[in-house]
This record gives sequence, structure tokens and C-alpha cells, in this order.
Amino acid sequence: MAARKSWAQAMCLIAIAYRVVPAWPLLVLANRDEFYARPAAPLAPWADGQLLAGQDLEAGGTWLGVHTTGRFSAVTNVTETPPDPLPPASRGALVEGFLRSTASALDYLTALTPTHAAYRGFNLLTFDGETLAYGSNRGDQAPRTLAPGCYALANAGLESAWPKQQRIATALAQRLAPGMAPVFSALRPLLYDQTPVAPEALVAAGLAPERFAATAQCFLRGDQYGTRASTLVALGDRTLWIEEARFGAGGRWEGATALGRERKLALTRTAHEGAA
Repeated sequence: MAARKSWAQAMCLIAIAYRVVPAWPLLVLANRDEFYARPAAPLAPWADGQLLAGQDLEAGGTWLGVHTTGRFSAVTNVTETPPDPLPPASRGALVEGFLRSTASALDYLTALTPTHAAYRGFNLLTFDGETLAYGSNRGDQAPRTLAPGCYALANAGLESAWPKQQRIATALAQRLAPGMAPVFSALRPLLYDQTPVAPEALVAAGLAPERFAATAQCFLRGDQYGTRASTLVALGDRTLWIEEARFGAGGRWEGATALGRERKLALTRTAHEGAA
């Protein structure tokens, strides 16, 4: 029962700017929301030193990571009633599998299609250094490549009307307007946004307020459940950077890690405290 509860409530939020900023073909902002009691390892190089990611110590794999070759992938759960029995495969393995592969972003997603039933509901983003692609094992759309632009993904489809998903996509596009250089200190606060969402906005998006009001904000501060990690990824032609800020119950700061090559983008505790 505990596994079912964790899966049913897990929420995440990802915002992506794909080929919007010339120097950075891929910029990613992501919140991982989960029960604080679920064991996880912080962002770190894995054993081979090539995969940079946090690690889910309960089911294995990771929710988001990069490879030093410039590959990126992230997964979110789909909010739905858990199947019975639960499918056996770990969605975190999908991210790890892509990062370690040499398949193109679209080919990897397409090859997964025959195995969709082995996984609980997922949305999967893949970037192979050239192309960004999206696929899901829910709905009837085939995996597809994405055009340059700003996107956001939560726990429904890429075109979902979830308020926080739409809010962060719009805010990211505004901060990366044509001719403006990205100011990374101005991007991180988008993940720390705790603006209340009106019940009528949830209803308009097809969400029941009694179920989703507690998780409608971008950054969640619960006693047992909330935002565990906020991550920034910046991938350039010859640069790679990933930063992770970690939080405990009530939004308590638990530290940060930054890994990459060449250009460093400083992540500070002050940025979180000022926004949250």
C-alpha cells in the first residue's frame, strides 16, 4: 500500500528552453516532489564518472540526469489510479537507459513502445545533443521530436493545462525573450514559486481542488511530502552544467551540488531563501 500511495501522489515539474538561447541549446529547470522518507542519493557522478544524476535508492535509476557527452533525460509520473497489479519495471531505468545509450532521442522513445505495459504511467524527455524528443505510455500519440521553444511538463501530457505547468512555461519564455542574455539567478526563483492557485483555475484545468490544491504550487513545503530537489541544467556546444539544491520537510535547505565543465553557474542558498 505504501508503494501505491507514493506513486499516486508523486508530482514533478520540468521547464525547458530548447534552442531559445544560442549559447545554450538546452536549458532545464526541474523540481522533484516526493515523500521525504523515500531514500535517494544526491546529485553526483555515478561509478563510471560519465552519468551525472541523483539516484532513487528505492526503485533504482534516476528522475533526471545528464551524460558528459551532452545527453539529457528526465521522467515524470502520470497522475492516475495505480494499475492493479502494478507493472514491474522502474521508470527511473528509462532515464538511465537513454543516457547510457547511443540511440537518437526519437529512436530511443520509439523502441520503448512495445514495452510500455511494463511501466506505470510516464512522460519521458530525451535530448541527444542535437534533438529534443518527448514520449509517453499514456494517450494515443506516438513519440515525437519538438520544435525550438519553451515547454513545461508536470504529471499529465505535454499539452496539459495544469496551472503550474502553464505558469512556469510562460515565465521562462518571458525571461528568455529574444535578444536577452539568460540570467541564471533570475531563472531559479521560477522553481521556488509558491503563488497560491485559485480553486477555479484548477477546475478550469480539469483538476479537482480537493485533490490537487495542496500540490498546485511550483514549490511544495509539506511535513511529509514536498519538493525534494530543484535542478538547473545548462547544455552548450562544449559546455555542460548541472546544479541541484536539496530540501527537507517544510522546505528546509539541505545543501546543493554543482557539477560540470568549463563555465560555472553559481547556485546560492540566498536565491532560494529570497524566493521562498
